[in-house]
Amino acid sequence: MTFNPGLPKKPLGKIGVAISPANPQRVYASVEAPDSSGGIFRSDDGGDTWQLTSGDQKWSVRAWYYSAVTADPTDENTVLRPTPARSATASMVVAA
Repeated sequence: MTFNPGLPKKPLGKIGVAISPANPQRVYASVEAPDSSGGIFRSDDGGDTWQLTSGDQKWSVRAWYYSAVTADPTDENTVLRPTPARSATASMVVAA
């Protein structure tokens, strides 16, 4: 995965991955990378290629804790990620 087109170049930090139950070809990854090149990435071909869906700081990976992502079970265009507030969850709808 880390050498596939569309992901930041090395070195990479933590990566959280979620496969959409609604469409197994849709994969999300929360990627920690230097120089603000990380963020939430999406693949529409099972991980062969990737595109950045959001580099917004609120979706960025935090180096001091693991940022998991969860794909919505019924909507392939929605990804969930825990927020820094312990029990809160944020959702992001990405363009199809």
